[in-house]
Amino acid sequence: QKLKYLFMNFYNFSERLEFVLAGRKVNPWAKRLNLSSGTASRLKQDIVPGQDVLTAIMRTENVSLNWLISGSGKPFMVDSYLDSADFYNQLNNHAKDCPQYRCDYLALAQLNVMFVVLSQPASYEFKGATINYVQVEVLSSPFDCDLGHHISPLFTATHEMSLEPHLSRSLVSGQLGTYALFGDETRPGILNRN
Repeated sequence: QKLKYLFMNFYNFSERLEFVLAGRKVNPWAKRLNLSSGTASRLKQDIVPGQDVLTAIMRTENVSLNWLISGSGKPFMVDSYLDSADFYNQLNNHAKDCPQYRCDYLALAQLNVMFVVLSQPASYEFKGATINYVQVEVLSSPFDCDLGHHISPLFTATHEMSLEPHLSRSLVSGQLGTYALFGDETRPGILNRN
């Protein structure tokens, strides 16, 4: 995503959707979600769709519906924990429930925060079609150098990653969604390049 987006005010739904799409064309993107061409056209005309379409967008993009509809809060969902023990317990629960999660771990000492990006292939039924996507959960906690050693053993696929400072700040501020993190078949995401 271009840095200019980080400093823009989004006044309407279509501008916020354009930010989520990050340069992707609405029609091919909508087709992948099994949305009709009429729905894609209405999205471009700043018409907020119904709950079923909003839910499909939220699932596939990890976007906050509150932000997408009203512009309030962070664009993309980040579960923040104030206590590193609560953060670790939540990760432990995820590991027990879904050990197949890919776990990307990032410690940002300079920003006093650590992140874990959990992802796995997923699908759901929407309007008679199976939609495949990458299910993403982003969790953050205050930086704890000892905690990093305990995260790796929880998941079978754990990658410690590093990001450029501007991307780190974007992750902290909820500016990076599924597409930015993982890309698609035509463009690698940030985590696939690292």
